[in-house]
Amino acid sequence: MLRLLLALTLCLLSGVPNTATNTSPKLLFERLEVDIWPEYDRPDVLVMYTIYLPDETPLPAELSLHIPLAAGQFSMLGVMMEGALRDIAPQDYQTETEENWLRVDFTARMPVIRLEYYDPSLNRVGDQRDFTYIWHGDYAAKTMKIQVQQPATATQMNISLKRDGQETDMGSGLPGANGLLYFGAIIGDVKPGQSVQVRLSYLKPDDSLSVNLHSVQPSQPITLQTSGRTTLVQLLPWVLFTVIGFLFLGSMLWYWRDRHFLQKGSRYHSDKVQKIK
Repeated sequence: MLRLLLALTLCLLSGVPNTATNTSPKLLFERLEVDIWPEYDRPDVLVMYTIYLPDETPLPAELSLHIPLAAGQFSMLGVMMEGALRDIAPQDYQTETEENWLRVDFTARMPVIRLEYYDPSLNRVGDQRDFTYIWHGDYAAKTMKIQVQQPATATQMNISLKRDGQETDMGSGLPGANGLLYFGAIIGDVKPGQSVQVRLSYLKPDDSLSVNLHSVQPSQPITLQTSGRTTLVQLLPWVLFTVIGFLFLGSMLWYWRDRHFLQKGSRYHSDKVQKIK
């Protein structure tokens, strides 16, 4: 009887699913890049996530990211494939509202992911602009890189980074290839659930967009000593050599023409004398 009870118990236990083995561990980002571009091609703030998954991450991977509910919807969701961004198919993502956030659930079939959205919460009071970006803390990241683009006509740009209750200034900006200034910071070991905030303020006297105004600028002032620059002084010997060459050819042509006519006139004169005789 005891053996029968033990056998029945083992059968019942073997039929219970092992839910622990079906639960995948939380993903860890190898690198998370956050680009914040206020008033670039819209009056809002363009926020761009570029996510790099570790090489050992099983694919496809299921992810969930939060963006501000005020954004309404992301403007781009895709993965890098063969050197180009490819949109994630509509059947591979869905959205869900959670208080002031919009949760984006999606399937990533490649290890490099891009998500973009426009945040309309840029505050304007006269020339003053203020904005706060918040990383929701969806995942841990070995490295988090934050870069803020200064609008083309903005001045007095102030940016601070807040993490673990400590706020630090992001310093001064550096010029990019397009002539705009960029402010950057690199954070290591971001934990899941850890909030990161970027607060920025600046003055801007107009509503112009950077995409319409910025142009490619030289990386340093152009002077007489700039490498690759050709000056008039450097060209002068070549100009003189060319002029002298043309003068020489012209004189040779003139000399040949005069000699030809002299020889022709001499033969004509000899023939005429012979006829008279």
